[in-house]
Amino acid sequence: MSTTKAVRNAIVARLATINGAAGGYTYNLSGTDQALSGKYSRPPGSASAPFACCWTVSVEESPGPPLPDKSQLGTFMVLGWVRASAKHPSARQDAAEDLLDDIRTALRADPRLGGLVIDMRASGAPFEDERDQTPDQATWGVCAVSIAASWRER
Repeated sequence: MSTTKAVRNAIVARLATINGAAGGYTYNLSGTDQALSGKYSRPPGSASAPFACCWTVSVEESPGPPLPDKSQLGTFMVLGWVRASAKHPSARQDAAEDLLDDIRTALRADPRLGGLVIDMRASGAPFEDERDQTPDQATWGVCAVSIAASWRER
């Protein structure tokens, strides 16, 4: 398995450790199909809320002198959806911020992803899904998290 795929899978595994109040989190992503690999534009029909997905955006090699091991920098994206408690912007914002905090907390709990990476940084933002602004549709809070992870490989 490629290192890139192993890192992405480790991020998805970290997302699946978000287990609600039992683990000190607001939400629970530990159920079947709640944290998946791949780029989803909406939670799949099999997923229950909340839902998060992770995909690889890019991997680059750092320039420098020829060495046996090269520094790699991978950028991964996590997109998360959660149902808001009410159908108004502040409820969507609150739900998205709570899910964002849960995701960043889970990633900070293992910043080396089981030894796969040297360093990892996560930054994110909550936002509202414009498709859910009409009163008769589901109300989702959405957050996006960009993860920069570095490792060395031959």
